[in-house]
Amino acid sequence: MLLNNILQISTIILPIFFPRTQQQQAAWTSLNFPDPREDFVRCHLKAPGTICDPDGILRKEELLVLERSIENAEILSRNAIYQTQECQNSPTERNSGVQFFIVAVNKVADNDAAVGYEKFIEFVREVYTIYAMWDLNHQLDAKCDKTIFIAVSKNDGQLYTISGKDVQITSGILDDAFTRNKETFTSGQFATGLTEMITLLTKAYKEAHSVPADNSRLQQQLQSTTTRPDVKNTRTSLTVSRTTKSFTISSAASPTLRQRPDKPSVIKQPLNDNRNEKVVLTPKEQELWQELLTAIFKFFADAFAGISVIS
Repeated sequence: MLLNNILQISTIILPIFFPRTQQQQAAWTSLNFPDPREDFVRCHLKAPGTICDPDGILRKEELLVLERSIENAEILSRNAIYQTQECQNSPTERNSGVQFFIVAVNKVADNDAAVGYEKFIEFVREVYTIYAMWDLNHQLDAKCDKTIFIAVSKNDGQLYTISGKDVQITSGILDDAFTRNKETFTSGQFATGLTEMITLLTKAYKEAHSVPADNSRLQQQLQSTTTRPDVKNTRTSLTVSRTTKSFTISSAASPTLRQRPDKPSVIKQPLNDNRNEKVVLTPKEQELWQELLTAIFKFFADAFAGISVIS
């Protein structure tokens, strides 16, 4: 499932700025990051699964809730009425539902500084490629890809989502799933935010497969194209759709979203103001007005003095 998604994915890039913690944590690279299907103990799971939280960002009870949400999402989305041809022809994936993978870390390796979204994307895609190779090594069907992969880095303030081609939801839907929960993420409630995103994206998956797939319309919505390193037995085309979001937190105790306006705010007063307000002049202003009025009076007096009246 994951393998095909290396080369044919729908993505949303969501760099988010969360409050940074003072405690120093191990910084992860794709080379030392565990796979929850094999090294599940390091991922803080009791059994092989699809969540990896090596830094313990999520509490035990939150992990259990998240695991149940992923299981329910797969069950509720089984037997979709309309699927792509690859999934219809797959004996192992035909009756399966959407599969979520969750990666949560405190820090991606880049010295002590918070990494930018480009560095974070590089990390996520490398981890994703390694995860996909697991499918190949275990001879899983890589042609049908119903995977939604969500990675979040707390101290880097980044969240990145990859949606498999057979999920058939656009970047706008992925964007909306995050936007509805951005305040939850900025307040540090990662488990709640991830659970809500799973619920929304599962609903979107079911709706997308309740009508026949319109591949031409879908391709128009997935606008940009890029390439990934070639992997054996994978396709060579890649369709990518991206959306970038960012926001900051004013304080850890009281998170308040701050957005930079495109234009400075302007307060406009009405042109016709009917309020009766008295204008009070300073003594200097009164003196200047008096000199001006005297000069005007003298000008007209001299002008009329030179006029002869003809009768």
